[in-house]
Amino acid sequence: MSDFGNIFKKTASIASNQWRKIISTHLKTATLSKSSFVMGCQCTKLMWLHKYKYAERKVSVETQSKFDRGHIIGDLAQHLFPDGIDASDNINNVRTKYLQAKTPLTVPEIPYAIKQHSWIERTEKLLKEKIRFIYEAAFKTNDVFAALDILAYEDGNYIAYEVKSTDHISDIYLTDAALQYYVINEHVPLKDFFLVYLNKEYVEELNTPLKDLTLKNCDIHKLFVKESFLPQVLERQDFVKENISSFKKVLANSRKSPNVAPGNHCQNPYECPFAEYCQSGDM
Repeated sequence: MSDFGNIFKKTASIASNQWRKIISTHLKTATLSKSSFVMGCQCTKLMWLHKYKYAERKVSVETQSKFDRGHIIGDLAQHLFPDGIDASDNINNVRTKYLQAKTPLTVPEIPYAIKQHSWIERTEKLLKEKIRFIYEAAFKTNDVFAALDILAYEDGNYIAYEVKSTDHISDIYLTDAALQYYVINEHVPLKDFFLVYLNKEYVEELNTPLKDLTLKNCDIHKLFVKESFLPQVLERQDFVKENISSFKKVLANSRKSPNVAPGNHCQNPYECPFAEYCQSGDM
């Protein structure tokens, strides 16, 4: 390696360490998130690849379509809880306050770290203000980050509402909700936990693609079902705690991925975006 190459490598290493110090000192971030926890439940190798080989991720058109549909349904569901405030809408203020608007956005971890911190800081402020409905309320507990679609403050109690763009509730959704409960309940005691999902009969009656639904062409009060799943969420708390510990150990090793062979889990419950890379053997 040339002298310039050595200097560049050393400089990059110093810069990376400085950024990590800035993040750990000023930003409220976490090693594990709700999405990475769900990935770990499907496949620990998927979780590891998402963190350390993200550039190899390939999302199919079908999966992207599901993501887009989820955003549309999530936006519609917010209207069930009108005049709420979005806790994730604070990123520019955080960048200016802590990084003097000089954030090198080409560094992969910086934008997400800022966004994660922003959600948490903004949520704390809105909680102090006793805002009735907080969209994307975010919390960090035991180095685990989770955001919730709607956190409602009703009659002096906090109620969690998580929206799903499906007409049924599967086991993975309950695991997802259990992780959210674990993180959030440490900060605000949750009286109940609801999943908000699609009313199958009404969707069939509408006969309109979900991606085309708007406030003008559907009745959102008929479109959604709100159902409490608190008992199922509570009974999964030990499972959540055990897996948080084991998943952190997996992610602590940045040099070697878990040895997991391809199988049915590559498509269940979600299509793995690293399937091609994983099966190529180019690890």
